[in-house]
Amino acid sequence: TQMVPPGGAGVGMHVIPVEKAISMENEAIDHLTRAKLAPMEEELTSLLARMKLAYQRRDMPDYITMDSQLHRMLVRGSGNALLFQLYDRIDTLIRQFRRFSLVDPVRQADSVVEHETILQMLLQGNNEAAKEENKRHLLLARDQVVAYLSSLPEE
Repeated sequence: TQMVPPGGAGVGMHVIPVEKAISMENEAIDHLTRAKLAPMEEELTSLLARMKLAYQRRDMPDYITMDSQLHRMLVRGSGNALLFQLYDRIDTLIRQFRRFSLVDPVRQADSVVEHETILQMLLQGNNEAAKEENKRHLLLARDQVVAYLSSLPEE
């Protein structure tokens, strides 16, 4: 049997702290008021548009970089410096797995829509719906990573 720390999903020697990321991102979303979002709105919208273009041209490395930027912007935008510092450490671990969450073309397409939905909900002031979609998004990504890593031959 494998040991998986609380708040993580694991396959073999790989541990993915998704539940911690969900908790931290959703804590940040709780504090993303319209006033805090307003200065970031243009940058977030532009980033999402560039993500869509990267997806359309199948540039997954570029998409993954922007995916990380989007999540980081939301956490940083909450104004909680300590939360962002802690998230930064977890994001470093998660970043190495993002590419595995996007090996499936269907998952890639879904990811684009999920990011768009999260941003729309936030810009409409519906933080609860944004949190639910964010949680669903991260759990689906986690499940894809676990499936991919489980499919690899044992070392």
